[in-house]
Amino acid sequence: MFLGSPKEFSMNTRKLTGKSPMPPLWSFGLWMSRCTYSAEQQVRRSRQMREKPDSMDVLHLDTGG
Repeated sequence: MFLGSPKEFSMNTRKLTGKSPMPPLWSFGLWMSRCTYSAEQQVRRSRQMREKPDSMDVLHLDTGG
């Protein structure tokens, strides 16, 4: 079942597991991140960017680890 070309492999896998749903539209947008945030105030300042045109769609909070 999992032999053949990449296209055949993909089609056979889809038959077995089902077709994946389309991710939400925001997940294709601009993601902003930095290595760490040391204070809540830094995160709140970053959220102000949402008010600007062509701003971020996602603020990714990294663990910093």
